Amino acid sequence: MSSRMSAILIIIGIAVTMIFGLTNDTATADWSSDQSMMAALSGNYSWVQLSMLISAIGQIIIIIGIFGIRDSMSGGEGHKYAVMSSLFLAIGATMNLIWGSLLGVTGEAAAAGMAGSAPHMAIASATFAAAIGIGAAGGISTFVGISLLGIGTTIQKNFNIIIGILLVIIGIIGIVLTLLDSRGSLLFIPWIGTFVILLSMAGLSLRK
Repeated sequence: MSSRMSAILIIIGIAVTMIFGLTNDTATADWSSDQSMMAALSGNYSWVQLSMLISAIGQIIIIIGIFGIRDSMSGGEGHKYAVMSSLFLAIGATMNLIWGSLLGVTGEAAAAGMAGSAPHMAIASATFAAAIGIGAAGGISTFVGISLLGIGTTIQKNFNIIIGILLVIIGIIGIVLTLLDSRGSLLFIPWIGTFVILLSMAGLSLRK
């Protein structure tokens, strides 16, 4: 895969992830409140299911683009870190897909539960708890992958060294914040930071 194609995939993936991730009711909900999340997920659960699925596909597209960066580093000193990075990123994307699917199921069950079906509300609570756990694990795996990518590019210097260092820092911040509170609003910072840095890498690749 050419560096230009990798860059295009990263840009498309980030656009898809952001657009569909921020266009359902969960984007403005209080993630620390179960009640708020149940209301957000059940309000228009069909759209929640679809938007989260497409958003997860967007993350997979990003990672395919990063695979192209990894392949372009073949033979260099940072390649082994890029290989490890791609593994953690792939695991994170898979977990994110499961996370989104579980939240979609939660929304559908919560809608039935709010209509008076106690068993459905119990299902919603169980799937939501599972989604939170899997989402946290997926987030940690993703941020580990981002840090490893930063280490690899810093060592190999195939991008500006500042970009590599920033990836490492953002990845570490993401890991720490996820461990402290996987439902905290501060996690928005490392996710946006990751996307901004990846877009910078894509821009540099296109300019080359």
